[in-house]
Amino acid sequence: LFYSNPSPLERMMTLEKGNVVNEWFFNESAPYTISYWQDENFPAFNLERFESHGSFSLLRLGNIGLLKLYQLSEDPIDRQFVAKLDGVVAKLAISLEASLSHRQAQESERELSGIINSALDAFVVMDEKGLVVKWNKNAERIFGWSEEEAVGKRLSEMIIPEELRSAHENGMKHYLNTGVGPVLNKRIEVPGVRKDGEKIDCELAVIPIKFEDYTIFGSFLRDITAEKAAQAALVSAREAAEISSQTKERFLANMSHEIRTPLNAINGMTELLRRTKVDNVQGEYLNAIETSIQNLLVMINDILDLTKIEADKVILENIGFDFRTWLYQLLRAQKTRAQTKGINLDLKIDDKVAEVLLGDPVRLGQVFINLISNAIKFTTEGGVEVSASLVEEKEGSQRILMVVSDSGIGIDPDKIVDVFKSFTQADESISRRFGGTGLGLSISQKLVNAMGSFIEVESESGQGSRFFFEVEFDVGTVADLKKKSVEAVAPNRLVGIEVLLVEDHEINRFFLTRLLSDLGLVIDTAENGKIAVDKVQAKKYDLVLMDMQMPIMDGVKATEILRAKGFDLPIIALTANVTAEHKKKCLEAGMDDYLPKPFETNELLEKIVNLLPERINMPESMDVKYDLRPLEEMARGDQAFIDRMIQLFIERTPPAIAAIRMHYGNGEREEIRRLAHKLKPSMAYLNIQPLGEDIKNLELTAEDADKDDLNNLISSIERSTEEVITALKNRD
Repeated sequence: LFYSNPSPLERMMTLEKGNVVNEWFFNESAPYTISYWQDENFPAFNLERFESHGSFSLLRLGNIGLLKLYQLSEDPIDRQFVAKLDGVVAKLAISLEASLSHRQAQESERELSGIINSALDAFVVMDEKGLVVKWNKNAERIFGWSEEEAVGKRLSEMIIPEELRSAHENGMKHYLNTGVGPVLNKRIEVPGVRKDGEKIDCELAVIPIKFEDYTIFGSFLRDITAEKAAQAALVSAREAAEISSQTKERFLANMSHEIRTPLNAINGMTELLRRTKVDNVQGEYLNAIETSIQNLLVMINDILDLTKIEADKVILENIGFDFRTWLYQLLRAQKTRAQTKGINLDLKIDDKVAEVLLGDPVRLGQVFINLISNAIKFTTEGGVEVSASLVEEKEGSQRILMVVSDSGIGIDPDKIVDVFKSFTQADESISRRFGGTGLGLSISQKLVNAMGSFIEVESESGQGSRFFFEVEFDVGTVADLKKKSVEAVAPNRLVGIEVLLVEDHEINRFFLTRLLSDLGLVIDTAENGKIAVDKVQAKKYDLVLMDMQMPIMDGVKATEILRAKGFDLPIIALTANVTAEHKKKCLEAGMDDYLPKPFETNELLEKIVNLLPERINMPESMDVKYDLRPLEEMARGDQAFIDRMIQLFIERTPPAIAAIRMHYGNGEREEIRRLAHKLKPSMAYLNIQPLGEDIKNLELTAEDADKDDLNNLISSIERSTEEVITALKNRD
């Protein structure tokens, strides 16, 4: 009977549990004998055999523990007898230690086998000869060979394709000879073969395990056939999606081009027709044509915008814009539609809203136009009100609440949730009654989302609707405003500019030639890119207006040739393709600017002025103080309306300017700013320059400008006002 290797301290504690009779020790390593009444470690044995006094002796049993010898006598065990037993006990200890080591090794091997067999990967052990010595359950599952079949066979003959076996064998020999193996201790992809001959894709990691006189190789293999198939399917699906996306973009580009090209011609001819003498009936017909053009453009742009937004290709700008002027101009473009329907279109802007904000006026304008157009469309009585008010102001930024409300047909409560869905309208009959794609609100919501907000709606059937959203803007300064040179350019200052118009569409070529010639430009034409290249080489032009899709040679190729030949004259792309990819292609070819069809005359003039500032006729004193074209466009041929607006300007402006001079004398700068703000709309209606810029600057600087500078600015405004009024009174 022996204890399981207690420490010396534990030995003593064990001995002290009994009733010790006497004890004596030889030395630290020698056996010792203790006589005592009974042994609590063996209670059953004591009860059966030790009813009277007895004794025992403890001998060291190697590294295992202690051997206890009992005798049925109260006398201590004889020391010489114990000494003779010492040698026998030492041999017994060696034998027991070997037995225990073998048992532990067996248990460790069983534990290791359990771990290996539970591994998710196949685990194979191979000796130096390439023979399998270990083959786990997953190896059986993956390769189809049982452990009994695999152990003892060459690994290369079971799982390595025939064409790779030689390389496998040579690699093993190279490692055993040099200690270098290119595939060892790495994860690599290799082909494998199953027992039934099926080839699979595997991921392999081989680890060499060195012993004193031999080496084994442990291999982890994973079947990645399904994973690679899924990856290939994913790649194929992505490629198919890209092809589908490219196909859709090409279709949209072609559709846009095919519709915009004739629309541009119709729009241009309509503009030319308006410049002739037309009666009221003809004016109504022209209004109908222009309305139809705008409806078509809205539908085309809605589809293109939705595609770009869903593809995350819309990038918002962060530029300065005069918020009040910008919003006023947006409403001015919609005013005629409201007047035609006999409803009001009102604007209210909180005085606390900053003059200059930083944001994307184009995309924000798109949202407003959609909301205002819808409000006008669905309102037959009452009116539409647009408002902007300050909600929160922080250092350098403002959060503004923007609202478009109407007194129109309203929306049923159960339909409100659907109004922002694509191709959805509150009532199926709406598209038949009012037109539209059902995309406007969806696009607006997505654009506002991109600005970090969302549009909400309150409505009741028959009681009108209220659409509103909040956007946070950084506050800018006058220096952040982008100056538009076209505002100060009158048509007669473009006289003499020589332009080559490259356009294959006959009607577009006709109306653009007539339109630009009427503005004083000298126009030459070419039907395709090849003719254009020849003409540019033969004659000096100031500017080229280049169509993109033409027979024989397109605009991109023609531009590339001209740039390669060293011609650096400005080239503006006039194209019915409006995708970002197409615009990028134009600019990469060397074009200076890009204008999608159909376009407004002012848009083209602005681009010409920006590209040819040194060629614009800039007389010392401006003969033209105003431009009635914006007012004429708004009036749609209503001369009485034009005359009334001019008369109101002549009557009301001088008293307002006189009041500004009075407030200056009284030091009432806030009143100066307020009056300047009220004068801005009339300047915009008549496109009065440079007076309009002076009024805008007066509003922005009234409270902070130096007194002398403010006096000079007011004096300039007084002189310009007098000259403009004289010019208006004496107009033909």
